[in-house]
Amino acid sequence: MNKKTEVGQERFDELLAECIQMWNDFDPIGVYDLDDNWPRDEYETYARQSVKLLTSGADLYRLKAFVRSAVHVTMGLPDKPDEVFATFAEKLKTLET
Repeated sequence: MNKKTEVGQERFDELLAECIQMWNDFDPIGVYDLDDNWPRDEYETYARQSVKLLTSGADLYRLKAFVRSAVHVTMGLPDKPDEVFATFAEKLKTLET
């Protein structure tokens, strides 16, 4: 069962830092392959939304849909195999509060 989790600002910030690192590792645009000195906040907006989804009780399906939409629609990148999004969504889900 999914349920909304109230988190304080300190915990939200911790989750956000972890989530930013996960998005940076995922790096769907490939900016870190080109330049290791790229700003570390490239995916902060997506990480912030991921944390909001996690703390609102989003299930794995909802997280995967968000990641796919962020990559394919918002970033305008070509679609990837479903497994790519499912695997990343599962990693995000490990941050669940």
